[in-house]
Amino acid sequence: MTPRRAGNIIVAGRHKEVVDVVEDRERPVASAPKDTPAEREDRARERLKYEVAEELGLRDDIERRGWAHMTTREAGKVGGHMVRRMIRFAERRMARDGHVPGEAEKPE
Repeated sequence: MTPRRAGNIIVAGRHKEVVDVVEDRERPVASAPKDTPAEREDRARERLKYEVAEELGLRDDIERRGWAHMTTREAGKVGGHMVRRMIRFAERRMARDGHVPGEAEKPE
């Protein structure tokens, strides 16, 4: 069997597993991919959906049946409450930042 080189170590035959370990150590460690704003927003919406479902007493049904098997009424309740919450959040943020609801920003 011909020895093969792995980094600075020459290994032959039965020591192949050592080569694999050494080769793994020599590879650069990839950093975790950066979250995009869209991915963060998707996760936030998903968390909100489950929070609302919990408040409406639907969490057990969702875990048992899954979202695909919820009734239109149940899914609509969750969606409606999510929208109300997002509107309240946006209104509070606008008030905090000094924006007046209903008034468009005017260029100077």
